[in-house]
Amino acid sequence: MPLLEITTNLARSKIPHDFVKLTVDLVANLLGKPKKRVVVAIRPDCIMSHGGEDDVTAIVHLTSIGKIDRDMNKETSAALYPHLEQHLGIKGENIVTVFHDAKGENIANNGITFG
Repeated sequence: MPLLEITTNLARSKIPHDFVKLTVDLVANLLGKPKKRVVVAIRPDCIMSHGGEDDVTAIVHLTSIGKIDRDMNKETSAALYPHLEQHLGIKGENIVTVFHDAKGENIANNGITFG
């Protein structure tokens, strides 16, 4: 169950209406996971700074049961950063991504854990 959480100081009004759907599709394809299992959340309007500047910035957390390793993280970053820049206008230098390799026993959906 991949979870992509984006926290940004970008205004909610600047987020395209189809951004979440497009991002669900991207994450599902990148990780080879069923689309129905992918959750994307975006938290706009956050008070934040990267390097003390007022530029638009984002912190991205990607959690997945498996599919988180050195090679996969490079591949995911190579696709995710251009996606965020294209749709949200956030420069790659202002995006920090943290990858979390979760154990199935630590994630539940519909009251049932995945491990």
